[in-house]
Amino acid sequence: MSEGTPVPGERNRPGAVHPTHRAIPPSDPAHMRQCLSRFATGVTVIATRGQDGRYAGLTASSFNSLSLDPPLILWSLAASAASLEVFKGQRFFSVSILSVEQVELARRFASRVPDRFDGVPVHEGLDGIPLIDGAVGWFECERRTQHHHGDHWLFIGEVKRCAAAEGSPLVFRRGEFASAGTLGAPVSPTVAPLSLQGGPEPQGREPGEHPFHEEYLPFLLARAGHHIAAGFNRQLQGHGLGMLSWRVLAALSSRDDWTVGELSAASLSKQPTISKLIDRLAGQGIVARRVDPADARRVLVSLTPKGHADIAPVLQDAAAFNLSLLTDYPPETLTGLKHLLRDIIARHPSA
Repeated sequence: MSEGTPVPGERNRPGAVHPTHRAIPPSDPAHMRQCLSRFATGVTVIATRGQDGRYAGLTASSFNSLSLDPPLILWSLAASAASLEVFKGQRFFSVSILSVEQVELARRFASRVPDRFDGVPVHEGLDGIPLIDGAVGWFECERRTQHHHGDHWLFIGEVKRCAAAEGSPLVFRRGEFASAGTLGAPVSPTVAPLSLQGGPEPQGREPGEHPFHEEYLPFLLARAGHHIAAGFNRQLQGHGLGMLSWRVLAALSSRDDWTVGELSAASLSKQPTISKLIDRLAGQGIVARRVDPADARRVLVSLTPKGHADIAPVLQDAAAFNLSLLTDYPPETLTGLKHLLRDIIARHPSA
């Protein structure tokens, strides 16, 4: 019988070969990588600040928890990595857990661009270490120890500060980026449905017993959006921003080179209005414009370093506000809601 074929009647005997299990010694690196790729991991950017004050960072999926008491994490770095000596020589490093919206950023920090942090919005933590804006989790760590094993260095850090934001984490499996879904667990029975008046749904009311407007999806979406926007608008006023400026700046913080049409769609506003806003923001040094090299008729808009610095605290407040809205709901409910809303948007694009 060939390798991989079970002995008749012995399928469950210890040591019997499973028909899909072709065990090969891991001396073949390609086979080893293929096997490891079946294990889905999160995606992080590990970063530090060098002695020269410059940031160093890379995309890593080797991050993991080691201990809760004391709070320890670990990650590994190839011995051939250009940034190895920087990380070996620094006391502090950061871990930013990337969101599903940060695929391009993950690719950037895995590339060979001269300055991976150029144009990337960050905020600084302990000892000036950079943390990526828009991530779903952050850890500020002090290096405890480092060891050289095989072709990698293992770093163990003690978590000094950490924070989490609402959002879906980016996943890496089989050599590709992916999103993390759920298995459709039922809604937690501890969360009572809410009525439009803000209190628990009256007991005994059956579906369909609401007035029509309380069953009408556009009305429900508009009502929910109105309440949410009103709450966050008060925070925006503290930063000297209006809702339209916030939407445009939040979009610009995610990447460079937006067209006015793209910003118009992202901010739910008309192009002439966006053009006037861009003029004002450019005058304040918050955005910069340049002609599209591929099409001289188009203008590309990006945040300036000042713009990134100005929007960073607003993004932090937005993440905290978002988390406060969703704290009482189970993750599977939130994931299902977001998938539904994104699907509705995709199926009914603006005219």
